[in-house]
Amino acid sequence: MNADELKRILADHALWLCGNGGQRANLSEANLSWANLSEANLSWANLSEANLARANGLNYAQCSFDAHGETGRQLSGVVIAGELMLFCGCFQGTLEELDAYIDRGHDSYKSTRKLARDFIVAAIDAKSDKADTSTRKRPIYQT
Repeated sequence: MNADELKRILADHALWLCGNGGQRANLSEANLSWANLSEANLSWANLSEANLARANGLNYAQCSFDAHGETGRQLSGVVIAGELMLFCGCFQGTLEELDAYIDRGHDSYKSTRKLARDFIVAAIDAKSDKADTSTRKRPIYQT
């Protein structure tokens, strides 16, 4: 995906968010490495399996290992409008929604899903701590 395509998708997504036409951004599996997303409103965008490495303007973390879930899934966490949003396969939601999804899921997947979840939370908190240690007493998403 080139910069012009990304700008078009994000513009359409902005319209969709405002209820003025457009469409929800589907950036699943997109290579967004090195993209400048500092001004983008990614609320409700599909970021499942997107490559966010070195993306500018995001507080994100990604975790992937072969024992995660059914088939070695990738869990992505991105802070959007101050809230941690998580993406994995067909799942998209908040930390609380992910916890409920894990609790409802098959017992054989719970431990690896919780491991991926805990890594994402710790990685997001580590960046938050690094970015602003003077005003916050504890990590935003600590459980």
